[in-house]
Amino acid sequence: MVSNKTLFKEFINSYHTNSKYSKSITKLSKSKEKPPRSAVESSIRLISGDKLKKKINKWLNNNQININEHSSVDGIGHFYDGNKLKLLFVEFKHISKDDKKDLDNMIKKCKKDLKIKPLESLNCVLPHLIDRFCQNEKYCGKEKEFVSYLYSCPKAYICVINDSSPNKLFSQHLMENQDIFDIERLSKHPFDKVETMNPNKFKEFLKIKFNS
Repeated sequence: MVSNKTLFKEFINSYHTNSKYSKSITKLSKSKEKPPRSAVESSIRLISGDKLKKKINKWLNNNQININEHSSVDGIGHFYDGNKLKLLFVEFKHISKDDKKDLDNMIKKCKKDLKIKPLESLNCVLPHLIDRFCQNEKYCGKEKEFVSYLYSCPKAYICVINDSSPNKLFSQHLMENQDIFDIERLSKHPFDKVETMNPNKFKEFLKIKFNS
């Protein structure tokens, strides 16, 4: 009998091994400015949350543009800790302004966004993809097994902040208040680990989890 973990691995790998959805962290962490800057330079590949949400939004809206679209984190990945398969949800944020008023406005705007994105990725985007995946005859009728593993397996949500502002005002603010975006309230339900990291700390995390 095939385990739920094996089934889920087949599902997640179907996107991780597909170049349309699998992107390097260097690419996923690029800023929107011109020319863009990557928060983290790494060849490690994650599944593009943007590509996934666009895929299901087209399905749900019959290829029509709809403002009521699901949101997603920038990247979704998986790694092994011993024999355990763990999921990783990553969002990248770029800070370039040093004005206190601009900074406060940015934090206020991001607070809701940084909580909604991982929750919709977990509870909307991935379950919809599982539904579609199970239209394959091999997996037909196994939706509950996939979703059960999705909700029971260990999951981490990390927000990587790239502070390139002249005086590093945000970094100072973050040192005083680690949970500046209120994302830690997402732990331990539904995420076992929730943390804000700078790019260097995230690189160390990648080395440990992905043996890179």
